[in-house]
Amino acid sequence: MLNSYSMEPRAGFVKSELKSIGISFRKTDAGDYRVNYRNGVEATAYYTDSLQDALDTGRAMCRKYGEAYAAAQAGGMSNGDCHEFATDQATR
Repeated sequence: MLNSYSMEPRAGFVKSELKSIGISFRKTDAGDYRVNYRNGVEATAYYTDSLQDALDTGRAMCRKYGEAYAAAQAGGMSNGDCHEFATDQATR
């Protein structure tokens, strides 16, 4: 859902969308947005002041793992599966 006056997505929409594909999203005390894999380490975290950038980056983080993203979009994966898939692939 977009705000009609700014065309920027709402924080609730971004959080819900990213959660559904296993990406965590939160607003920091400094006012920025933090995007990361669920249970991801600080090294993989991304910070931005834009909700649209947070949404796009979170989707790209998951899309990077192709089949995990496709399965998450199809509803076949639980929250966190992009992170779990990435971790599994890294250990092979």
